[in-house]
Amino acid sequence: MKKKIKNMWDWIKTLSWKKKIFGIVILLIIASLVYKSIRGNAPKYSYDTVIRQTITEIVTETGNVSVAGQHDIPSPSTGILSKIYVKNGDAVTVGQKLFEVVSTATPQQKAAAWAAYASAKSALDSANSALFSLQSALFVANQKFMTDRGVINPSTDQKDDPVYIEENATWLQSEANYKNQQKVIASAQAAATSTYLAYEATQDSVVTSPDEGTVHNLNGVVGSVISIPSSPVTTANTPVLIISTGNTYTVSAVVNEVDINKIKVGDPVSLTFDAIKDKVFNGKIIQADDFGTNTQGVINYNIYSSVTDGNRLIKPGMTANLTIDTNRHEHALSVINAAVRPYKGAKAVQVLKKGKLQYDIVATGIKGLDRTEIISGVTEGEKVIIGNTTSSTAMSLPPGGQ
Repeated sequence: MKKKIKNMWDWIKTLSWKKKIFGIVILLIIASLVYKSIRGNAPKYSYDTVIRQTITEIVTETGNVSVAGQHDIPSPSTGILSKIYVKNGDAVTVGQKLFEVVSTATPQQKAAAWAAYASAKSALDSANSALFSLQSALFVANQKFMTDRGVINPSTDQKDDPVYIEENATWLQSEANYKNQQKVIASAQAAATSTYLAYEATQDSVVTSPDEGTVHNLNGVVGSVISIPSSPVTTANTPVLIISTGNTYTVSAVVNEVDINKIKVGDPVSLTFDAIKDKVFNGKIIQADDFGTNTQGVINYNIYSSVTDGNRLIKPGMTANLTIDTNRHEHALSVINAAVRPYKGAKAVQVLKKGKLQYDIVATGIKGLDRTEIISGVTEGEKVIIGNTTSSTAMSLPPGGQ
C-alpha cells in the first residue's frame, strides 16, 4: 500500500503545475458535491419563537343590515296607481295620504268576492253562536256532576258507580266539545279575514301612512299596475313604498352551535362591507338567541350587532362582514397557530433537542387569528418548529405522532 502511494506521489511530482492545479480544482469540486449531497439529506426546519402578546379570540360571520322602524306599505287592491302623493325622501305623518289605487276588478269579480266574504262571515257568526250553546251545556254537565257525585278524591267504589261514570263522561264530553268549537271559530275567523282581504283587493283604495317617518323605495309611477302581496314576494308585488321611522342600523347574522357560546352581549364588533371600500365600522353585540333553530339538522342562532358609527353609505339590506372579539388575554404566552399539532389525543409543539425531533405536550388557551395562547408546556423565547423546509422533500412535518 505504501509503495502504491509512493508511486502515485512520484507520478504527481512529474506533472506540470498546470495539471496539478487542474487536478486540485477537480478534487475540490468533487468534495463540494459530496458535501452538499450529504448535507442536503439533513432536514431543514422553519421556526417560531414563543413570545408574550395579547391574544384576541374572534368569530367571523356575514349578515345583513336592517334599519329600526321599517314599514313595508303594500297595496290593498289589485289595480292601477291613479295618484301618488309622496316621493322618495319625503317626511310623512300619521294618516297622511300616500297613494290611491283604482281597482281593475270586474263587477262580477267584486260580487263574487263579496259573496265569499258574506258566506265566511255567516259561518263565523254560526260558530260563535254554537260556542255559547256548548258553553252552557258544559256548565250544566259540570254542575250536575258536582251536585250529584262531586268529590275531590273519589274512592274506587265511587268511580265504579254507573251514575258517576255517566255523569263524569257527560261533563268531559261537554268540555271537549267546547274546546273543539274554539278551534272551529279560529278557523272560521281566518277564512273570514282572508275573504275580506280578497274583497278589499277588488275595491278602489286610498292608502295612508301608519307612522311618522321618511319615504323610501317608491315602486311605480302613476299608471303602473300593482297587485296585493303574495307569498313568496316577487318583483311584481313588492311593497309600493317603504317608510322608515329612524336611522339606527343593526346587522343580523346567523351563527352555529359551536360559536354561539363564545359570543356575549356587549362583545365589540368590527364591520366591513363589500360595497364600501377601505372603511371599517364599529359596533357591539346587542342581542343573541338562547334557543336555536333546527334547519335540516343544523342548529343555528341569530345574533344582532349595532353600528355605532354608521353613515349614509350604509344601506338596509347590504351584506356585512362581522369580526367579533369574543375574548382577550393580555401578556399571554403564544405560538403561531400552525405550530400547534394534535398528538396522542392531546396537543403538542415540535422542538429540536440535541438534534432530535420531539413532541412536547402543551395546554392551550384561546385561539386568535394568527396565534394560539399556550398555558403550559413551553417557555418564553423557546423555538418551536412550524414545518420542514427541506427543498428535496418540500413537505411539511407530520401533523402528529402515534
